[in-house]
Amino acid sequence: MWPGIATLEAEYAPRYARQILTTLSNILEMAIDDKRLVRNPTRAKSVRWPKVPEDQWEAWPLETAQRMRDAIKARYRIAVAVAFGCGLRQGEVFVLSPEDVDFQRGVIRVRRQVQLLNVRLYFALPKGGMTRIVDMPGSVADELASHFLRYPAVEVELPWSGPEPDREKRTFPLALTTTYGNVLRANIFNDEVWEPALAMR
Repeated sequence: MWPGIATLEAEYAPRYARQILTTLSNILEMAIDDKRLVRNPTRAKSVRWPKVPEDQWEAWPLETAQRMRDAIKARYRIAVAVAFGCGLRQGEVFVLSPEDVDFQRGVIRVRRQVQLLNVRLYFALPKGGMTRIVDMPGSVADELASHFLRYPAVEVELPWSGPEPDREKRTFPLALTTTYGNVLRANIFNDEVWEPALAMR
């Protein structure tokens, strides 16, 4: 076993240790892209990452979900409403477009997700390669309408179906972006938005 992992396992919880390793691995992948490294030692077959125990997850009561929504920064609060109210995955929420929302029928068309590979983001079909239509409660519709007025959608271009530079590029107006107009990254959202709100709820 790579000695650094043994130290992580001794000092940190498995889930946090894996987060540290993921960050390190992404940095090493960038070094490979820049021709500063030949291989990524964290991805060697002999390296065993810490195993995360299987938890028994339980859905939050409505009151807990609402407190979490209220604790999230206003710009990103709609992510909680759509995820909880319509069952969208995080990568689907991050690339939701006003064009996907049908207020008249009360549905959301889930047409894409954002994925990350070797620190590069790209658009792709939802999990399983299948688009779908989900019901949109009136409460979520109201929050989306308010969000669209307060935070106009920003057009974002990314490769489609893979991160390679020669991939076809597609552009979508996204309801959720960073203050710089970029697609949200799960690790940054989790660390800088979700975790602080979780501590406050």
